[in-house]
Amino acid sequence: MNNKYGLYENILGGREVDRALEQAKKDGNMARGAKLLGMTVSAFKTLYEEEIGV
Repeated sequence: MNNKYGLYENILGGREVDRALEQAKKDGNMARGAKLLGMTVSAFKTLYEEEIGV
């Protein structure tokens, strides 16, 4: 991740962020990914859209 959300990668570790993004990509559940990272759903959705390129 090379964007403004790189802070989450530094704090949580890249694997946690990648795992949450991949899970959301599989099932489309943004709330679950947000909960895993301790983010709001809207913040996670923005992160997801930037990283996955939706």
